[in-house]
Amino acid sequence: PPPRVSSLTMSDKCTRCQKSIYAADQPTRVTGGIFHGGCFRCKNCDIKLTQKTAQTAGGEVYCGSHHPDRFAKNG
Repeated sequence: PPPRVSSLTMSDKCTRCQKSIYAADQPTRVTGGIFHGGCFRCKNCDIKLTQKTAQTAGGEVYCGSHHPDRFAKNG
């Protein structure tokens, strides 16, 4: 099961959809954001993510194949 988010406030909004998040939604909190379970998917390919597979960048979550750093140009 996803880790519990015990410190939700009435103003917490999903980073992806900007809708309110409630404890019953079983949200996932990662560096840079908090997401509804249904919104915790790769921004590019929409694959469902887990705490282990999610990578963050710019307040969004990605799978390992689509993380922006993977495509950064060297030098």
